[in-house]
Amino acid sequence: MERTESPLVVILIVNWNGLDDTLECLASLRKIHYEHYRIVLVDNGSSGNDVTVLKGLSDELVEIIENDKNLGYARGVNVGIKYVEAKYSPDYFLLLNNDTVVDPDFLNQLVDAVELSDVIGIVGPKVYFYDSPGEIQGIGAKINMFTGDPSYIGFKKMDVGQYENVLEMDWVGPCELVKADVFKKIGYFDENYFAYWEDVDFCLRAKTAGFKICYIPGAKVWHKLGGSSRGASDSVYYYMARNRIWFMKKNASKFKYLCFMAYLCILQVWILTLRLLLTRKMGRLKAFWQGISDGFSGKNKLSQYGISLQT
Repeated sequence: MERTESPLVVILIVNWNGLDDTLECLASLRKIHYEHYRIVLVDNGSSGNDVTVLKGLSDELVEIIENDKNLGYARGVNVGIKYVEAKYSPDYFLLLNNDTVVDPDFLNQLVDAVELSDVIGIVGPKVYFYDSPGEIQGIGAKINMFTGDPSYIGFKKMDVGQYENVLEMDWVGPCELVKADVFKKIGYFDENYFAYWEDVDFCLRAKTAGFKICYIPGAKVWHKLGGSSRGASDSVYYYMARNRIWFMKKNASKFKYLCFMAYLCILQVWILTLRLLLTRKMGRLKAFWQGISDGFSGKNKLSQYGISLQT
C-alpha cells in the first residue's frame, strides 16, 4: 500500500539557558517547506525565564517538556525521544542543536534521501558557519579508531561545489535525521557521557548494527559553533577529555585502544598541557586532567562539572 502522506518527523531540541538561540532556531523551523512534522522542545532545567517564554510559544506545532533539573544533553534527548515514541510513534526523529538555523528545504532533502534506502539509518546536512554563511563547518566526520581523533570533512573550506555527492560518514551533526527503527534496534543515547561524544557513540553503534550514516548535500544548516557551551570552558575540557577515553574504551578493539592510550599519553596530553600552561588557563588545565583521570578510572564528577552542553 502506498503512503498517503509524508512520513511524520518529530524535531527534538534541547534548550539549556540558550533562549535567544532557541528562539532563532524555532523561527527558522516555522518557515520550512516540509509539512508533516512537529517540534518538541526539551528544557533542561534552565535557570532564567526560558521555560516561561517557550511555553508562551506552544501551539499545535510546538510542544514543551520541562525537566526540573539539568540532566545533561544525552539524558535530555532520551527524555524527549521516549515521550515522542509513546505519544506520536513517528517515522523519524530530527535531533537538532538549538544554536542552528535551517534552510527552508533542508528537511525535504533529508527525508527524500533516507526514504530511498532501507539501509540508511541516519542522515545529516551540509553545515555552514553561522557567522560565515558560505564557509563549511563540516559535512560529517570520520573517526580514527587508533587515535580517537575525529576528522571533520570540509572544515573551514568555502563551498564551491566540491561536496555535492552523498557520502557515507561515521558521524553527522549537529543535525541528525534518525529513523525510528534505529532507536528500536540499538536503544538510546548513552547517558553516562552526559555531554560530548554521546552522538558519536550512538552513530557508531548504529553503524555496527548495519545502518548506514550519510551526508546529504542538498540539505543546509548554519551552526553557531560553540554557542551551546558558552561560559562553560572548563567543563568542556573535562567532558571532552573524559568522554573520548570512555568512547575508545567502549568501542575500540584491545589493540586499537592500546594504540590510542600510547598516542594520548605520550603525545597529546603533554601538548595540550603545555599550551594551557603557556596561556595560564589553569582552570581548564585542572578540568582537563580531572577528565583524563576520570576517563581512565571510570569516575564521574557531575557535582563539579554537571553543566548541560551540546556538541
